[in-house]
Amino acid sequence: MLVLDDSRAQAKFMETVLKKAGMNAHIITDPMEIIHALESFSPEIIILDMYMPGCTGMEIARVIRQQDRFHSVPIIYYPPKKTFPNSCMP
Repeated sequence: MLVLDDSRAQAKFMETVLKKAGMNAHIITDPMEIIHALESFSPEIIILDMYMPGCTGMEIARVIRQQDRFHSVPIIYYPPKKTFPNSCMP
């Protein structure tokens, strides 16, 4: 699994939980590292933080989907306990 979260603490927590469940987890905290991370670690599942400074999980997913090799890799989005942007509020 590849986990992208701008919060290092949250990313490490996810890594710990996944490793305790017997999964191989790789974390990154900088969205700009996604292509390099995908090239060096070929994940079966990608977990993305929905709200990061400068971009969203949906924007990162679009970049990932442009890579033929990762077109069908499942992507899980999660909203951490952060304040949601006003644009997402009803």
